[in-house]
Amino acid sequence: MNKLALLFPGQGAQFVGMGQTLHERYDAVKKVFKQANEVLGYDLRQLCLEGPAEDLNKTACTQPALLALGFATYQVYREEIGIEPTLAAGHSLGEITALTCSGAMAFEDALRIVHRRGELMQEAAGWGQGTMAAVIGLDRNVVEDICLEVSDFDQFVVLSNINSSKQLVISGHQPALAKAESLLKDRGAQVTYLSTSAPFHSPVMQPAAEALSAELARIKYSPLQWPVYANATARPYEDESQIASLLTRQMTAPVPWLEIMQHMQTQGLSAAVDMGPKPILANLVKHEIPLRVYAIDKEKEWDELKQHRHAHTLGGRPTTSTDPSFLGRCMALAVCTKNENWDHEAYEEGVVKPYQRIKKLDEELEQLGLSPSPRHMEEGLLMLRSVMETKKLPAAKQAERIAQLLDETRTRPLFPSLLTPIEAG
Repeated sequence: MNKLALLFPGQGAQFVGMGQTLHERYDAVKKVFKQANEVLGYDLRQLCLEGPAEDLNKTACTQPALLALGFATYQVYREEIGIEPTLAAGHSLGEITALTCSGAMAFEDALRIVHRRGELMQEAAGWGQGTMAAVIGLDRNVVEDICLEVSDFDQFVVLSNINSSKQLVISGHQPALAKAESLLKDRGAQVTYLSTSAPFHSPVMQPAAEALSAELARIKYSPLQWPVYANATARPYEDESQIASLLTRQMTAPVPWLEIMQHMQTQGLSAAVDMGPKPILANLVKHEIPLRVYAIDKEKEWDELKQHRHAHTLGGRPTTSTDPSFLGRCMALAVCTKNENWDHEAYEEGVVKPYQRIKKLDEELEQLGLSPSPRHMEEGLLMLRSVMETKKLPAAKQAERIAQLLDETRTRPLFPSLLTPIEAG
């Protein structure tokens, strides 16, 4: 079950002071920033740690700042955790960070590309000409219909990010977006403008995409060390020959982050790590799929990941029948079970809700410093059984996995009445 995903954020995760603790603690981070300063010709380290915010938030500066911090964080991850990821995914700009960490692009090349990418995006939009807004509370089809209704050839707004089942982002010209905002609010949506100066992932970015394509064509790419999801397809790259074309498409296409998360769920992951300075992606994942996500911006979770890198969440073995990791093993088995059921209602009732109940129970016990009682363990097993049945795992496989769990944790004698129907199932 030692299957881990790395997640890299896009623009919006930045803030003055990001990376401060990592920079103080690790020479690898200092080295990355020094390298970035030499490539860019300005002090990126100072910009990240000290600001000013108005400069850090300029697209041409934000993108190399997040790339450098993400790459530096990955160096720390390699040093402290050392588990090779099963896959990686990045949101928008984060896709380039993921590719760089996978070895597909040299760090220096990636820095130059994202710096130029930011410049091109701003130039294509024109200062103040376009904007973006988050939309919460409406179905995707309704939002798309409203965008189409208020758009014409000269002024338009489009769906640009499908971040989750509850959060969408629209992007386009200011007048068209204002009209869309009014109609969306009439339908009960919550609309919040984003602090971006350009309408990313919209047709407005076409000139920037064409110019970026020429820049990407000059780069030498290497084979990916592990799979990375492309935003343009919501699937992993087949090989490095696709990088230039898919990063070009990404500029004008919507980011299908929800679909990426759903596809990641089928890969049998044990956990994921949000490599960003804010837990933006961790929060999105937690609301959509039952997966343990470590947010490394939180020192406690970073320390927990280090302590448990060989423990239950990533495939270790509890040693006593009352070990609190029993519930964690139940959750890990639930997540690692491949899904063959695409009935969303059934999945919500049979997988998501039971998993969330056990996750909450596990967190409460941990806060109280208590080990799970036999009743708690039984609740964990019932959750696991519900998940496996809903995901349509064959009965023989269900029996095998639960029996193995009980044997490894030496808890079989505690559940004779529960075990019999499971094994007979």
